[in-house]
Amino acid sequence: MNLYHNESIHSKAGRGAKLTPIPINKTFLWEGQEMFIPAVHVGKAGAALDICAKVPAEDMIFFLKKWPAERRLSLETSENFEQFRAENPSGREFQIEMRLDGTSLQNGMSSSLGWYPPEVLRAEASAEDWENDDNTDGQEKDDDTEGQENDDDTMGWENSSNAEKLMEAYNRDRDCCWQFSRFSFDWAESPILSPQNISLTFQADRISVTTRHFSTNAFYETNIPTTIKTAHPRTGKEYTLTLHGCRQSRADFGNTLEDNMIYPEHYQELTYHISPETGHNLITIRDCAESEPARPAGTDRETDGSDGPTSVFIAGTLDTPGSQKAASALHFEPIPVVHWRIVFQIKPKEDMEIALSVPQMFPQ
Repeated sequence: MNLYHNESIHSKAGRGAKLTPIPINKTFLWEGQEMFIPAVHVGKAGAALDICAKVPAEDMIFFLKKWPAERRLSLETSENFEQFRAENPSGREFQIEMRLDGTSLQNGMSSSLGWYPPEVLRAEASAEDWENDDNTDGQEKDDDTEGQENDDDTMGWENSSNAEKLMEAYNRDRDCCWQFSRFSFDWAESPILSPQNISLTFQADRISVTTRHFSTNAFYETNIPTTIKTAHPRTGKEYTLTLHGCRQSRADFGNTLEDNMIYPEHYQELTYHISPETGHNLITIRDCAESEPARPAGTDRETDGSDGPTSVFIAGTLDTPGSQKAASALHFEPIPVVHWRIVFQIKPKEDMEIALSVPQMFPQ
């Protein structure tokens, strides 16, 4: 299969500089998932490779029955959309770092597409019967819908002509689903056109997983710190969230907004502490609601909230050492109650490195 420098996997025709393939034909497992590398392509312009990730057809059929087209098209909340993305077995993206003869390359364009066998494409037709089936995994259908726009991968599944070409070129098993990912690289130094050693590091993209919900109330006061326990969805490690304070705040947009529109300004500011301490953005606190949309000027602005509660402390102070802050969605008037969720940013797989020796692929 011909690959070109910085060409999308969706491209219909070869564009850019054509690269020379170094055949690899390497199959390996990444935490139980079968992966296949046909070749590494190099040229003076840069390098590229395709990765074929196998997805069992039964896993995809189960997913489509749980998330039929009607449900996918009604996704509106960020939480629902994140759950959909996390559970999609054919949509688990990853990145690759490549080194040739010990020299790191610079990451360029990446793109992906999927191929599905006939039984998966037919699964949509029977998905409406899912609600009448026994739910053997104990999960209930979530009909919560508020505020998140649909993404393209919620719209449906089909096989493009490019997916068919990849299946034929790489001779993949047609009883399974395949996710094809194409990565392009630029040279950080001089081009390496005859590498002897190839090293690839696979890094799964993080996904958002909600583990707990809680609420803050502007009329609620207590002298006892409020603590909430939760656990990492992959490792099971337990964390404690301590709420220190919650107050009404108002955004100041200055002169950055359009004159013919009015914008919501009121929000709650939550101060909290997580123990044990976590890495950067491992755990975030997010409002379950979405911000109210801007309105054309001339619409009556809601009350400025001067008669409502302006601040409330659950426990401690907003100056608690080591504390973090979260802001709720924006509203046109102060909102006393906010429903929050605890979200982990997790890697569904650990990083993995594959080392390939070119002379071994071309025995003397």
